[in-house]
Amino acid sequence: MVRSVGVLLVGTVGFAASLRRLGGPAQAVEQSGWLYQQFGSQRVMYGMLALTGLMVLVGAVLTWNVWRK
Repeated sequence: MVRSVGVLLVGTVGFAASLRRLGGPAQAVEQSGWLYQQFGSQRVMYGMLALTGLMVLVGAVLTWNVWRK
């Protein structure tokens, strides 16, 4: 139960942070990373949205399954 709620919580916070950063310019320290150099800041943000959205989905399914038992 704790793991599934943890995944749901981390995914939700990460998704909210990704949405907040979407559309804004990347900071100088972020632009030095390999992913930013290869894909640009907006594509990295879309990747973060996809990963954290998947975490929210997995956390919700796990929590639902544990809650029903």
